[in-house]
Amino acid sequence: MKIVQIIPGTGGSFYCENCVRDGSMVKALRDTGHDVTMIPMYLPLMVEEPDLTGDTSIFFGAINVYLKQFAPFLKRMPAWLTRFFDSSLMLKFAASKAGATRATGLEEMTLSMLRGEEGNQ
Repeated sequence: MKIVQIIPGTGGSFYCENCVRDGSMVKALRDTGHDVTMIPMYLPLMVEEPDLTGDTSIFFGAINVYLKQFAPFLKRMPAWLTRFFDSSLMLKFAASKAGATRATGLEEMTLSMLRGEEGNQ
């Protein structure tokens, strides 16, 4: 069976341990013969076993998601600038500045993402 496991990513900041749990699950599924791909949603994957991640790219770069929510005119930023903000270097830097997981203040961004193409992202 082919399975895609979408995870938030860590960027090197393990504060919730979900990526460790998801990595263990992916490894167990692969050990039973399933074809599993891990895709990071917001931040690069920083897991101990590089063969778990392969060369998958970020689905929704955390910096771009944030910028496009709070500065909607950036929704149409040039591709080179989007790639810059989605680079591993920038995402690891942003992750290093995150102190905790808190949802306060992100309500509008969540609703915007659920709106799909009509949202800011």
